Amino acid sequence: MRIIGLDLSTKTGWSVFDDESLTDFGLLSVEIEDFNVNDNPNKNPKYPFNILKGSKEMSRLVWDKVLEFNPDKIVIELTTKGRNRTYSTEF
Repeated sequence: MRIIGLDLSTKTGWSVFDDESLTDFGLLSVEIEDFNVNDNPNKNPKYPFNILKGSKEMSRLVWDKVLEFNPDKIVIELTTKGRNRTYSTEF
C-alpha cells in the first residue's frame, strides 16, 4: 500500500511510504505577496486575493505530487490555531 502524508502550509512537507517504508519526501513552497500573519490582514489591500493566489499555487503543487505517486491513501495533518489541535486523519 502506498501512502502520501502531507503537512499543508505555505511550506508543505510531504512523504511517501510504500508498505510502511519511507521511499521519498520533500518540501513544497510558495511565496505569498505581502503575507504577515502577525499584522491585521484585513488592513492589507491585497488581502484576501494574496492568500487565494498562494493557496491555488500550493494546491496545484500538491495535486502534482498526488498524480506523480498515485497513492492508495492520503494522510493530511489537520491544524487549528490555538492549543486544541487535531493531529491527522485519513481520506
